[in-house]
Amino acid sequence: MNTDSTDPPTAIEATPVAVNNEENFRLVRSFNDIFVALASILVLVALVIVLNPILSDNEIFLSADSWSLLLIPMACVSWGLAEYFTRIRHMALPSILYALVFVYSLWLMVFVLGLLASYSVQALNLPSSNASVGHASSFIGVDSHEGSLAALVASIIGVLAAWLFWWRFHVAITVAIFATNVIMCVVFCLAWISSDFTFDWLEWILACCGIVVLVSAVYWDRRDLSRETHESDVAFWLHVLGALLIVHPFFITVLDFDAQSITLLEAASVVLTYLLLGVVALILNRRAILVSSLIYVISAIGAAFVSVGANFAYALLIMGLLLLSLSVWWSAIRSFLLQFLPESIRSLLPQWGAG
Repeated sequence: MNTDSTDPPTAIEATPVAVNNEENFRLVRSFNDIFVALASILVLVALVIVLNPILSDNEIFLSADSWSLLLIPMACVSWGLAEYFTRIRHMALPSILYALVFVYSLWLMVFVLGLLASYSVQALNLPSSNASVGHASSFIGVDSHEGSLAALVASIIGVLAAWLFWWRFHVAITVAIFATNVIMCVVFCLAWISSDFTFDWLEWILACCGIVVLVSAVYWDRRDLSRETHESDVAFWLHVLGALLIVHPFFITVLDFDAQSITLLEAASVVLTYLLLGVVALILNRRAILVSSLIYVISAIGAAFVSVGANFAYALLIMGLLLLSLSVWWSAIRSFLLQFLPESIRSLLPQWGAG
């Protein structure tokens, strides 16, 4: 055997990759991430099943729905698992799971207990035959004003929980969770203090918040232009959140989007808007902006095809080919677009190469 010979490089080894154009982010580093995440879900589900009858039969907890109190041990177990699998093992997917479970377990618990407290106060003024304190079915007796207050308090707890989890573990998605709870604080605060709060307000508030989140995402991108640290992952999740907050209100409110009764002109306006979003996505080098509005474009094109007697599958084919083509020539198109931007702006954007 010739020990001096070397194997030819594989295709992956031989081909240089423009890492900063691939929009890498840490979701699954190995199958062990999936393995640990599934095991963690089994533990949390088992925890609920085991503790539910214990809490239900305990007289101490008769004044509140036992399932809401199960959220406390879920949050504690998530934190405990994160101490090992996040802080020591640095596992990506389980860390995302623990962050979500920890924050929103506390959020839901505070919200439910807030509704129960609101109903208890209202029940004091009702005849005893109409009072049924301590059951989730009684939430129907809580008005929207009290519900907004309960959600506001829960969102404040969510903000504190997200900050605490970020301070301890620095999981990238926690910043987006923090931003989500801040936005919920704004929305529920307005709903609580204003009796005229309507759905139309909500759309515009979400759009404005989306712009702020998107600016924050660009700020985090600016801190890691080469996209090699966790700050790039923070920016990714903020881009996902910001794009969703902007795109949904825009299509629903501005374009009055309705796939069931869309005209060819409206379908063309949706496609044109998507192309403009594509330009923004290319400049920022973030594909999440395109993915966030994909369902609207497919629905619009599909409805337009159906209206002229064509098959809806053509819409899927067109969008699939378009996105595949964009993936192939992403770097070339982006380099072309950036040529028209001044150097002062280009220096604030992620680097690009021959991808």
